[in-house]
Amino acid sequence: MASDYLRPQYNTVGQGEATEFPLKDSMRYMVNPGSVGQPRDGDWRAAFAMFDSTDRVVTFCRVPYNLKQAQERILTANLPQRLATRLAAGR
Repeated sequence: MASDYLRPQYNTVGQGEATEFPLKDSMRYMVNPGSVGQPRDGDWRAAFAMFDSTDRVVTFCRVPYNLKQAQERILTANLPQRLATRLAAGR
């Protein structure tokens, strides 16, 4: 069993990006695209992935959103402040 892993590399901080990974037919994969909110990898943008089952390609995406507005909504909902802070820090 291999313990290798692939992680998309992004080139920007505040722009939308996508990185494609072709999958081998003979391999099994576990894909974790991250989170649309409450990131833990230092990147505040929303993270998600799309799987094309015909071409066997996983596309990892990062999309910026209105961070300040999201933080304000968290605080307005009386949720813990750390949740709003975490959005910007990505940790």
